[in-house]
Amino acid sequence: ENQEKYRIPEMISFTQVYFNPDKRKDVIEDAKAVLARLKSAQREPKEAVSLGDTIMIDSAFREKSPDEAARILGTEFADELFSIDEKGWQGPIESTFGLHLVYISEHTASQMPEFENIRENMKNDFMYERKQKVIDGAYKAVKSRYTILVEGLPYE
Repeated sequence: ENQEKYRIPEMISFTQVYFNPDKRKDVIEDAKAVLARLKSAQREPKEAVSLGDTIMIDSAFREKSPDEAARILGTEFADELFSIDEKGWQGPIESTFGLHLVYISEHTASQMPEFENIRENMKNDFMYERKQKVIDGAYKAVKSRYTILVEGLPYE
């Protein structure tokens, strides 16, 4: 009944090169020029980070879901990032901080795990739901025997 609760989300691993719009006259052209250099030179992602500006977040991210990417760099960034199917250098992509070039090293689709891998979680969730139903029933039974009045409100 609750298959989607156990679905493994789409994941992406990437390295980003940041371009600060406050420090550059034409941030879009700068990012495009660096992207062209990166694509032609086949540079390693770690080396490429120095071609951009400094930022207080990591440059490399491993196996991030859309929600995790959105928390780090914003929803619009995550939406655009996850819409890219190709590996390698992509961009520029706008975030809440500025522009980014990204090197996508891995992009895996959402998938359902094998039953054996989630059996214990499913069992725990079932037992928790069952316990909550018993507790809720007990509260309703106790509550039905009392009248609750709030001081200061008119009652008939």
